[in-house]
Amino acid sequence: MNKKTNKAVVLAIANHKGGVAKTTTTLSIGFSLARKGMKVLLIDLDAQSNLTFSLFKEDAEYDSIYNAINKGMEGLPIMPVKENLDLVPSSLNLAQLEISVTGLMEREYIIADKIKPYLENYDFILLDCPPSLGIFTVNALVAADFVLIPMTAEVLPYKGLASLVVLVNQISERMNPRLSVLGILLTRYKIRNNLTKNIENAIAKVYGPLLMETHIRETTRAAEAPISRLALLEYAPNSTAAKDYEDAVDEILTRLKNNEQEA
Repeated sequence: MNKKTNKAVVLAIANHKGGVAKTTTTLSIGFSLARKGMKVLLIDLDAQSNLTFSLFKEDAEYDSIYNAINKGMEGLPIMPVKENLDLVPSSLNLAQLEISVTGLMEREYIIADKIKPYLENYDFILLDCPPSLGIFTVNALVAADFVLIPMTAEVLPYKGLASLVVLVNQISERMNPRLSVLGILLTRYKIRNNLTKNIENAIAKVYGPLLMETHIRETTRAAEAPISRLALLEYAPNSTAAKDYEDAVDEILTRLKNNEQEA
C-alpha cells in the first residue's frame, strides 16, 4: 500500500501485442502479493476474459465489469478468489462497449471512477488490459499509478513498445500526472537464443533502467495452468517461471519503495 496516501497502488499490466503473457503476469503477480499478506484486487478489462477463465469454472455464475459499466451498477462486482485475492470478472460483451462508450463525456475516466471507492480497501489493484491501445487500455492508464509492460524478446513486440511508451507519456502529461512506467518485464525468455539477447540489449540501450533485471523464463507450465483454473504459482510452484515471478514481485516492491523515497 502507498504509505503516503494509505491507498492502493494501482498497477496496469499492458501491452498492445497479444501473446506476451500479460494475463499470466497479472495473475502471478497478484497471487504472489496475496501470499505475502497483501490485499489484492484483480480487474479483468479484456473482453477475451482470459484472467476470468483462469480462475473460475466455465459454468460459474458471476457478474462482470461489463454490467458495472453498461448498466450503471453502483460499485464493482467483486468476487473472492483466494485469501487476500479478489477479482472483478470480465465478459465477452465488454467488446461491445468499445464503440458505445466513445461518445460519453470523460470516457477516459470510467475505470478511475469505478475503482475510487475501493482504493482504501486494498494494497494493490491490478488492471489486466486488453491487447490494444483502445479505450479500456487508456482507461486503465488514466486510473493507474504505474504501468508494467510484459513483453517477449521478439521483433514485433519490440517494434510496438515505443507506441505504448508514447501513449503512457501522453496520458501522464494530459490526464494522469501520477502515471509512469514501473518496468519492462521480459517474458517467455529463451536463455540461449541470440535473438532474445539482441532484443534485450536493444531495450536496455533505449530504455535503460526501465528494463527489469528479472526475466520470466519460458516454460510449458505457464500455458497449462489456466486449463486447471489455477495460478502458475499454485499449479507449478517449483517451475522456473513461478520462481521468476516471485523474483519479479520482489523487484517490483523494491522499485515501488525506491520510487516512494524519491517522491
